[in-house]
This record gives sequence, structure tokens and C-alpha cells, in this order.
Amino acid sequence: MPLSVDVTLLDEPQLIFAQEHSSLDPKIGLLSYGPCGLDIEAGKTPVIRAGAIGTHSSLMSLKFFLRRLLEVIPTSDSKRAGGEPWRREFPGLGVKGPLGFEIDLDPSAVESISNEEQEVALRSAGRQERIINAVALYDQKLQDLAGSTHPAPQVVLMPLSVDLVAKCKDPSQKGDRIVYQRRTLDKRLPRSNYPLFDFHNTLKILSFKHNLPCPDKFAVNFEIRRRPSGFFDYSMELCGRRLLQSYRYTMEACRS
Repeated sequence: MPLSVDVTLLDEPQLIFAQEHSSLDPKIGLLSYGPCGLDIEAGKTPVIRAGAIGTHSSLMSLKFFLRRLLEVIPTSDSKRAGGEPWRREFPGLGVKGPLGFEIDLDPSAVESISNEEQEVALRSAGRQERIINAVALYDQKLQDLAGSTHPAPQVVLMPLSVDLVAKCKDPSQKGDRIVYQRRTLDKRLPRSNYPLFDFHNTLKILSFKHNLPCPDKFAVNFEIRRRPSGFFDYSMELCGRRLLQSYRYTMEACRS
């Protein structure tokens, strides 16, 4: 007996932006109307107060990156982008710009990691032990920042140093993501309780433990990306969570 399958095509949900304007595409909606809940024309635009934890060199990279977020990042192929409306240039952050917000790094909410502190954490011969030591170092710095800065910053950015990434990432894997242990369903391997899996997710969890939220994409090595989509990703990450709301779904989409 042949198998019969019914397929229902669901309409893509409308996303609601500032002043209840809607769009199917988050980039087009943000550029056209601004984040949900803001009123740019009326001056209802926030400045996000940010803190940071890092070495001197990584904090300098972060400051350069935040300045870069204020600039327009054009698309690499303007002719191609003309026929593909989702390929938009990044307009730059700013309370008077299309995105309606900006980030201010508060010098009083910056916790420095000395070269000596990082060297001690990365001194171990084993890569996994170095990751454990790095987690403990950032946990301590988050605790220090939470105890010394009042009120707490709205978000904490944790730029990772080039040396930490080089000594903690898996050399057999591409990219800079630091993974202590990858999950597996292979039952042939012995069961063991690992202290963590993903280093970046662990830092995010620790930040919430100290009531200092860190967005997903900000516990990273801040290399400057020239593609507009990368800057959009960072900006939308800052818009979300407990800071702003990039957009919300229509109630019809929520019910479905």
C-alpha cells in the first residue's frame, strides 16, 4: 500500500517592528522601521551601557570593533545586492540612525585580565586543563566586576585574546570556537561526566550566574568582519534578550 503524506504550506509569519510596522525579513524591517518598541522619530532611542572583561590587547580590539559598528559597511557586490533585497549594507549603529540604538563601553565597568593572570591560566600542558583554568579565571573576573560596579552594566562583552584562543581551540577543527568535549551518542565510548562542553556557552552561563548577561556572539575573538551580515548579526544579538527587542511575531504566528 503506497504511503500517503499530506503537506501543508504554512505562511511565513509577519515580524512586528517599531510602531507596529510589519515585514517578513528582519533586516528590511529593522532598516525600515527600527527595533520593536522604539520610536526613533520621537527620540525614544536607547544607549546600551556595556561592560567588558579581557586582556589589554583584546579590550583594544573590542574598542576598535565597537567603533567599527558605528560605520556604514557596504555590500561587496552592489549590482548583485540590487536584485537581492535581503543583501543590505550595514547602516552603522547610532541613536539617530535606522537601528535607533548604540553601545557605550563604560570605563568603570571594565575588568582587566593581566598578562600574568592569563599566563598562569594557560600554563598547563593539556588543552582541556587550560580550558578549565580559563573558565575559572573568567568566573572570578565576573564576580569581581559584579562586586565593584553599581549599577551593573546592561551587558558584558568578553573579547578573547588571540593567545587564549590559540592555546584552547581544537587544532583538528577549523575555526576559533573552543570546545572542551563534543557530545556523542557512540555507546562504545565510556560514560563520563565532563565539566563542560562548549567554552563560549559556559562563559554565557557564568555571566548570568553573576547577573551580568553576555550575548551569544560576544564571548569571542573580535576579528573585524567586512561582510555586512556579520555586523547585522552582532547588532541583532544586542537588540535581543534583555536589552531591546529586534522584533516580535504576530499573535497569529504565536498561536500556530
